[in-house]
Amino acid sequence: MREREYFALAAFRAQNPRGEAVLEDYVQELAHLYEMAPAEIGPRFQRFLDMYHRRTVKGTEEEWARLHTGDLEHSFIRISKPYRFRSAEMVPEALRLIGRCLRSGADRPSLLEFGGGFGNDAIVYARRGLEVHYADLVGLRNTDVVVRRFALRGLEIPVYDVGALPERRFDVITAMDVLEHVYDVEETSAQLSARIPQGGLLCCVNAFGAITYDGDHHDKNRVYLEVFGELMDAAGFEAVPANLPLTAYRRVAAPAERVEAELARVRPLLYSATRRHARERIRQLAPVLRGSADFDWERLPLESSLSAPAEEPRPPSRWEQLRAQAYAFAAPRAPRALKRAVWQRQLARSVAELSDTSDRTRALGALADWVSVLRIAEHRLHALSVPEPAEDH
Repeated sequence: MREREYFALAAFRAQNPRGEAVLEDYVQELAHLYEMAPAEIGPRFQRFLDMYHRRTVKGTEEEWARLHTGDLEHSFIRISKPYRFRSAEMVPEALRLIGRCLRSGADRPSLLEFGGGFGNDAIVYARRGLEVHYADLVGLRNTDVVVRRFALRGLEIPVYDVGALPERRFDVITAMDVLEHVYDVEETSAQLSARIPQGGLLCCVNAFGAITYDGDHHDKNRVYLEVFGELMDAAGFEAVPANLPLTAYRRVAAPAERVEAELARVRPLLYSATRRHARERIRQLAPVLRGSADFDWERLPLESSLSAPAEEPRPPSRWEQLRAQAYAFAAPRAPRALKRAVWQRQLARSVAELSDTSDRTRALGALADWVSVLRIAEHRLHALSVPEPAEDH
């Protein structure tokens, strides 16, 4: 699937928008969703694009506040997400992978989009013929708009709260840019894996390494760059080839008949995998720090975030705009092997930092994150009455 087809499947109108033309499609849909004239929404949406996507204007404090508090303005961010990530869109890759690697035997595969946001991806999956289900925090103010988006297209897509998933299985579950927001990664992984049948797929884009220390992504979750594959292995899944940042896992063995029974089976396995790996890393990092105060405190995230106020973003220069446009044009057309190599190099560098004993400051930061996930795993295992392994006594 090419970028043009993805935009067309997600579009409100029947035509095939591409490039900048898709932006007019967003305006038309917003007009229907909020019962406003396109001529009224259009200028406000263009202003949003200049501030948020193109970065050609600064915008006032009031304008930025409305983007996060106003229903209409917040919808601008959510509806334009495919445009924002048009150079690295993972839904086409997920669809290719489903066609190539799904082994559940379903004639019409069912798919649960976990953490579905504004529903863009669910719309694409449904229009490609999958039986789609959507899950997110239904208390969010955008849920009603998502339901209307489905209805405007005549799509029957059930909507669930992520904390109350149905007691059934799905041939495919997707979690795109979701798990880095989750405090208890093992519990969420258990909930998802327990709802996938033998031969089914879990497709993820896990931005564990994209930590900004603003509360949106849990900084401790960067350790799952190392651990997440082990969690999937413990749950009975095998990795299948995918183009990073998409990762995919297929269930190898049949789960317990009932979802609740599978949850009871897999929870201690996942927490135990995290406990084992975290203890190994702590034993490796702690001796490097013992008896030393030789740290570059300014390089620690908390210290640097408090040392100076954030600078106001400046509008990009003409050269920077041209470079960004060239990248947006070239990135979707780059060979997959090149994209994969770039992501693999970035991933390897991030993973190496989690066990780096050559830099005490970096080791201190990594140790804090490993201790955090260890404490969570130990607490959960105690609640599950899982005994300590013999070698740790």
